[in-house]
This record gives sequence, C-alpha cells and structure tokens, in this order.
Amino acid sequence: IGSTTSTVKNYLAKGRPVAIGVKVGDSFISWNSTGVLSSDTYNYSGQHAYHALMAVGYDDSKGANGAFKLLNSWGEQWGDDGEMWVDYNFFENELCFASFVASNTSDDPDIDGDNQVDGELTPGAADLLAWELYDYDYADDPDPSVRALAYNVFNLGEQTIPSSSEWNIVYAYYNAYDANEWDILLYDEYTDDFDNEQHNGPLDSGDGAQGNWWNNVDVAGGQSVAQALLGTEDAIFQWGYTVPDHLEGHYYFVLIADGYDAITEPDEDNNYYYFAHGNGDPLYVSGGVIDEPEGKTDHTAKLEGMGKIRPTLLDEAPNPTMRKAGNLNTYSTKELRKMIDNHRKSGLLKEKVNRFKENQKRATAGIE
Repeated sequence: IGSTTSTVKNYLAKGRPVAIGVKVGDSFISWNSTGVLSSDTYNYSGQHAYHALMAVGYDDSKGANGAFKLLNSWGEQWGDDGEMWVDYNFFENELCFASFVASNTSDDPDIDGDNQVDGELTPGAADLLAWELYDYDYADDPDPSVRALAYNVFNLGEQTIPSSSEWNIVYAYYNAYDANEWDILLYDEYTDDFDNEQHNGPLDSGDGAQGNWWNNVDVAGGQSVAQALLGTEDAIFQWGYTVPDHLEGHYYFVLIADGYDAITEPDEDNNYYYFAHGNGDPLYVSGGVIDEPEGKTDHTAKLEGMGKIRPTLLDEAPNPTMRKAGNLNTYSTKELRKMIDNHRKSGLLKEKVNRFKENQKRATAGIE
C-alpha cells in the first residue's frame, strides 16, 4: 500500500493493522523504552537486518511529529512490553520500506492499480458512489415497456470533481448469458463543453440509445450530482425510457458512475448499482417488457423516500455486483467497465447507437 504516513494512518484509523517491512538498526534491536524512536545507526548486519512486524496504532501528539505504535514478535522483554513508538518522519523516510494490508477478496484487490486496496478511501481523493436507483413501470403510459428511472450518484471523497473531467453516468443492459448482447440506454455526461442558464440540457449525440444529456456542474466532496445541479440535498434525477422491444431473455440492468473511467478513485466497485431480482437473478424480458414491472427499489424502500437518506464516508453501493456464487457467469465490475470502454474506443458502441437510431427512424416511417 505504500509507506507514507497518511496512507498508513488511513488504514489504522479504520481498524486495519498494517504489516510492515523495516530496516533494523542498533537502537531498534536493543529498544526498551516508552519513548519515540526517531533515528538509528546501522552497524549491525545479522539475521534481523530486515524484519517484518505490525503497525497497530498512531498518536499525533506523541513525540515531536507524532508517532506510530509498532508491535513486534520478540516477546514482552523487548521494547515497551513488546511494542515501540516510531516517529512519523523517521518511519516514512528511513525505517519502513514496505507496507501491506490483508483483503478477504478472491478477486484482484487493486483493480485500479493505485497500490491501495479498493474500497479504502485515501485522503484528498474523489470517490463516486452509485447510491440510489429505482427503475419502475411508468404509470402514465399504458405501454408496459415504457419505464422511468430515478437515480443519484454521490462524491464521497474530499476532492471536487470538475465538469472539465468529462466524466459520465451510464445506464446499460446486458444479456446474462450472451456477452455480445448489451447496450447503453441512457448517457448522462458531465462536461464544460456546453452551458446555459440551467447548466444542463439534451445532447445532440451521445452513446445512449434511449437518451443523452449533459450537465455543466462541479460535484464537491459530500455532494450528490443532483444536489450539485439542482441545489437541494434531497434532489434526485428522473428520466424516462423505453425498453427495446427486441430484448428477449434474461438481462441485467446497471447504473454505472464514471462509465469510461475518467476519474481516478480509490474504490471503483462502488460505482455500480444493479437492477435485478432481489436474490440476484437476472430479470426476464420479453418484447421489451420486464417481468418485474414495479421495479426494484433500493434501501430507501419507496420512491417517495429517495433523496432523503444520504451516504456517509466508506458506504458501499447498495447493490454493487451480481458476480456471486449463484451467478458466476455474469460480468465482474472490472470486466463490465473494460468491455464498455473497449467498445467505445473501437467505435463499436457508436455503431450500435447509430444502428439503433436508424431502426427507430425506419419503424416510425413504417419501413419494414
């Protein structure tokens, strides 16, 4: 995980002990004090020249600069009952050469390659969370394939996400048993390429087969995207769409924050919120009609309550993945993101959208 003071403190603050590798010096070997080790000499070159132990705590008021508490395996006769305090600066700049935390996941715990276990918010970072999703039958239209989507995404981190980052929120579907059948239904882009008094409007073109929108807003830490645009804490976005009538079979629908990976985040897995059956099974769709017409609400229980419950630091998405023991065939979050991004870069995504729009025009004109 790296050995900076801020990183190690961040894990310890969450009750995560940090295994460390240290360069052992003369004072370290003979330590029997309650004080703070802030320097050392290195005349010793024996079995323990390099050594593994644990960082288990910290105290910002200890010593001149604050200090980490280390727990050794040499018995209580060493140090202060088997422990010692080490100055932050000495720890980071000289003593510690490697730091590790355990993760109880069978997948890659560092999908984004930033040397941080995913899901651990680092100080100063931005972190997008897909927090609310409600996909429901639109009562004002008799067509059962016409639906409405209510959703929200939060920035849990400390860093503001500017519109100039050109990031997006996408709502996509994919066939649970056919990796080649998928598409983006709705595309919500955050950009500074356009502006008006409302700071939002429809996109003339985009990657959404059913709808494309732009928003020119910066999303500060602790804000939701709807709050950033509309100004109230309980604001939420709503968007209508029609399920494509060619869908026939079992499908997952998923809201993805930062679908093209424009924002560097400590946790990518909380960017996903799935619309599926409560047990994780895919939805059955026939002729564009979903077999769960009332939709699946999130933890707020009712549509009327959406926007009222706000996430706190390190909250996880309520329904972040369908990759479970009973659904091993479905995409992992990493696979889904790479699939969409690869199709976007290759032009296949745009080709799919253009083909969909052309078919819509032909159907409207009555052309077989």
